[in-house]
Amino acid sequence: MAGILVEHGHDISGTTAQRPTNADVGCKYFDTTLGAVLFWSGTAWVTSEGATPVAIGAGTAAGTGVTAAEYGDAAVHKTVLTLASLAVAITDATTAGGQGAQKVYEFPQGLIEIVGATMDLTTAAGAGGIADTAALVASLGTATVGTDNATLTSTEADILPSTAGTLSGGTGTLKGKTLPTLGLNAAITALTDSSGGATGNNTIAAITNSANAGSADVAPVADAIADLAAKVNAIIAATNSRRIYDGTGTAKDVYLNLAIPDAGVTDAENDTLTLSGTITLTWINHGDV
Repeated sequence: MAGILVEHGHDISGTTAQRPTNADVGCKYFDTTLGAVLFWSGTAWVTSEGATPVAIGAGTAAGTGVTAAEYGDAAVHKTVLTLASLAVAITDATTAGGQGAQKVYEFPQGLIEIVGATMDLTTAAGAGGIADTAALVASLGTATVGTDNATLTSTEADILPSTAGTLSGGTGTLKGKTLPTLGLNAAITALTDSSGGATGNNTIAAITNSANAGSADVAPVADAIADLAAKVNAIIAATNSRRIYDGTGTAKDVYLNLAIPDAGVTDAENDTLTLSGTITLTWINHGDV
C-alpha cells in the first residue's frame, strides 16, 4: 500500500520496504513499520540524530477480544489496548477468595522501562459464584496472580498497582493509574520537613545559637545530620522506584490480574468476569543485547 502523503513526487509514508531510494536530501519519510520519522541523507534513510534506524518495534496484544494500537517510534511507545468483552476465569480458592489472570500484552524483546499506565474498564460478573455486590481488585503485573490470598502485590502489580472496585447488580468499573513521579514528589516534599531529628533541634537557628553560646551540646548538629540523611534517603528511594524490566533474554509479558475476597465469591464455585474498556501503557525500549 502506498503512502498517503507525497513530497517532491515521492510517497512520504509507508512501510520499510516501500522507502524511496532517490529522494531529495532532507526529505522526510514516516516508516510505518518502525513507527518513526526518517530523513534522506543523500545515501540512506536516517533518524533525526543521523543514526541508522533500528527495528525494535512494538509488542503484541494477547487474549481473545484484545487489540493494540501503537503510537511513538522505535524506542518510546504508547500502547493502547482495547478490551472487547474479555472473559477472565475466576477460580475460587475457598478462604483465600477467588483469583484470575489474563495475559494482555507481550513487550518486544529488550530492556523495558514502564513510564506510566492507566486502566479504564467496565466489569460484569457471570452467573456463577461471584456475588452481585462483590468487592474486587485488579492490577497489571509481570507475573500472574497467586491463589493464596485476595490481594495483589509484588510482581502481580508491578506495572499498575492494585485498584479497587465494587460490583452493583453484578456490574462495576475499574479505574486505575500509575504515577511515575509520585515517589519523587513525596521525597521533594520531605525536604521541607524536619523528619530526621528532634523537632526544633535540626534548624540552622538552633545550631547557630548553640555555637554562639559556646555550648558543648552536639544534639542540634547531630539532629541536623540525621534530618539531612533521612531526606537524601527519601530521594534515593524515589530514584530506585523506576520500573525497568530485563526482557533481553525473554520478552516480558503484561498480565491483567484480578482477585475477589472470600466474602464475595461462593466457596468451590468458579465464575467469569467480563471486562471491556482500555488499558494504556507508556514505555521505553532501551534496546536489546
